[in-house]
Amino acid sequence: KIISGILLTLAVCTLVLVGWPPAGAKQVANVEAARSFDRKLAELETAHQQGRTAEVRLSGIEVNSKLQQIFGDMPPAGLMGMRGVTVELVQEHLLAFFSIKVAGLSLYITLGGKPSIENRRLQFDLDEVRLGHMPTSSSLISQVLAEKLNSPEGRDMLRMPDYITGLHLEHGELLLATKERLHLPTSA
Repeated sequence: KIISGILLTLAVCTLVLVGWPPAGAKQVANVEAARSFDRKLAELETAHQQGRTAEVRLSGIEVNSKLQQIFGDMPPAGLMGMRGVTVELVQEHLLAFFSIKVAGLSLYITLGGKPSIENRRLQFDLDEVRLGHMPTSSSLISQVLAEKLNSPEGRDMLRMPDYITGLHLEHGELLLATKERLHLPTSA
């Protein structure tokens, strides 16, 4: 009876840790912040077209508002349907929170790391994984994540516009940059 009581307690604690949403999983989004995100991307594109370098800073609210605009109307897909995505920008670190439903239970997955751009694709150097509040092996998740992101649909989803050539986090803001377009001489 003592062993079964201990096992039951451990099972309940595990379910609470896994099903309890992390603090950053519920970010506030608003329409004006999503518009600000769009305006800043348009500034980068215009600078690129004019042959100028440019850099924009995006706040966590702007990024989350755009994510909600993109993913908010999508129905959960597959057996483990993703129901929500939010991010938290902490200094030079990004935390991405995913809400999924498995067997009627809402679970939260947190991926932490540093984003970058390589070969015109968004990359993510994963260094932290949690299931709810419970730390999980990042090596196992890294392999699964790499497979998903290297699939044809994953590559398309992570393709960056040609005019965005740099991305990094600084003081809790996402910085996107463009370089000058090359002006090749025209032959007469």
